Amino acid sequence: MGSIGVNKNTVNSNNQVPALSQELIKRANEAGTVVDYGDSTRRMYDANVKEIQSMDLTDNEKASAIQELHRLTESQLQAEGQARSPYSMGVGPARFNAKQMSKNSTNAVNARQTVENHMNTLRNTQKAKQKENENRARLTAMQNAIKNGDLKFTVNGETWIRKSKRGKTFTKA
Repeated sequence: MGSIGVNKNTVNSNNQVPALSQELIKRANEAGTVVDYGDSTRRMYDANVKEIQSMDLTDNEKASAIQELHRLTESQLQAEGQARSPYSMGVGPARFNAKQMSKNSTNAVNARQTVENHMNTLRNTQKAKQKENENRARLTAMQNAIKNGDLKFTVNGETWIRKSKRGKTFTKA
């Protein structure tokens, strides 16, 4: 198990990124036979935190998104720690309860999906903001072209033209 250094990243100068519970990471690692689920989840958490920090959000929105991510990720680690493989240390055929193990595995998968849904919601919000900003920039450029009597303008690498100075409609060239 490697050391965890990324958990000291900051959202801004005032807020610290909350660290994941080392005990939950350890339990999740012990539950898997082939994969260290805890380390994998920690790496995903660190990547998601970096992605949130790079998003176009206010400091409060970033802090709130990271707090929610932390809460969901700890729930995921807890579920992964309970989803022990029948081949894990201390389980074995005598203690194998197929129904319970199936339920725990399903809970772990659902918890991982909840984290992914949270990140997808943030990503979709970012796409909507970016599209809105692009539309606003195009509208401003179009209004300036009409005001100045220009027949064409370029915004975001796209050229828009109109047929006459009296026309109010631009088409993409």
